[in-house]
Amino acid sequence: MVKENFPFQKPDNQEELKSVKEAISRREALKRGLKGALGFALAGTAIGAVMHTFMNEKEEALPQKEKRKEVAHWQDYKKLKPELPSYHKKFAPKIENLVLPGKETIYGADTLEGKMTRTLRWKNIADAVEKKYNLPPSLISAMIMEESTGVDLLANGAKVLRKVGKKEKLIYEGGDGGFGLIHMQGATAHEYGLHTFHNCNSMICNGVASQSCKGENGELLSHAHELYEAIQSDAVSRAELMELDERLHPLLNCDAVGRMLASYMAGPQIEGYDPYETALARYAGKKNFKNYMSDIENNRALLSDAKTIEQTRKIFNTHNTKLTIDDNPADFDNYIATAQRKNINYGLTEYQKTEDFLPVNSNKVLALYGDTLKSPEV
Repeated sequence: MVKENFPFQKPDNQEELKSVKEAISRREALKRGLKGALGFALAGTAIGAVMHTFMNEKEEALPQKEKRKEVAHWQDYKKLKPELPSYHKKFAPKIENLVLPGKETIYGADTLEGKMTRTLRWKNIADAVEKKYNLPPSLISAMIMEESTGVDLLANGAKVLRKVGKKEKLIYEGGDGGFGLIHMQGATAHEYGLHTFHNCNSMICNGVASQSCKGENGELLSHAHELYEAIQSDAVSRAELMELDERLHPLLNCDAVGRMLASYMAGPQIEGYDPYETALARYAGKKNFKNYMSDIENNRALLSDAKTIEQTRKIFNTHNTKLTIDDNPADFDNYIATAQRKNINYGLTEYQKTEDFLPVNSNKVLALYGDTLKSPEV
């Protein structure tokens, strides 16, 4: 039996009530499917996540916002890029002898505990974006984990087909143009107001695909490879990289994704999909939607599971017996707290003080997906 729970706005007509019930049924089916996947992950791998921000010092409470702002048209979210102060190292701790779980490949961290640890460094940014756009809890964190595994300067892992001698081989040259904690292609980032490398406005820009940006003589450019080379160069600082492409600014990247999801939830819906499903399908593409949503919901579950939290703590601490922060012995909780506190350097404090929004359909989405699969079923 499906338990009906409407903590926000209960539908006031029978047609909408029916659609909510159908979505809840799909939700329950998904939860049953995730039960086995999560159990397997817990049994076979040392994994973990931290549910809360572990701050050593209490931050000044931000004023409560009395009312969320409604946006007239769903496309207006494209124009709401926040104004943030320039990147500034207000907090620059000295972290020594850090051993992060797993290795980093072209696809990000290669172990689940590695993905979790790296993702949690950005949790206070993710939480702020979720709050601002009335999104389900842990959604932005789950997308970070899926897209970059928390490696903020990671290009996507797409390879290009190049002729090597007499044969054609798939070669990695910096992806096909997707960058950011949550990967955004140049065209999408441009659409949501972010400055992109050389104003790249292509969905794929790898120098091979026909839709790649073109040079003065019509030659295909690879802005993906050029930006990747800049990231790999010791001569280009993090601050300079964020000026080259705002997708590499963690807060601006996550905010753009939050606005994108808000606009997709509020805009034209895909037949047979609820607003949440529509948003994820428009981001991932209908072809990839089923697997992508399953991955996102699985990530949300892992980010909320008490056993994985404790297991990750143990794994991290086992490999970091010599970790120090500002010359003081440190452990997992200290590291996560320190990493999250560093996010003030990106303008997080100022961002948290700006107004919150109420996207159309967001309360309906929260009624359906407001938990993070913490029920005993999982």
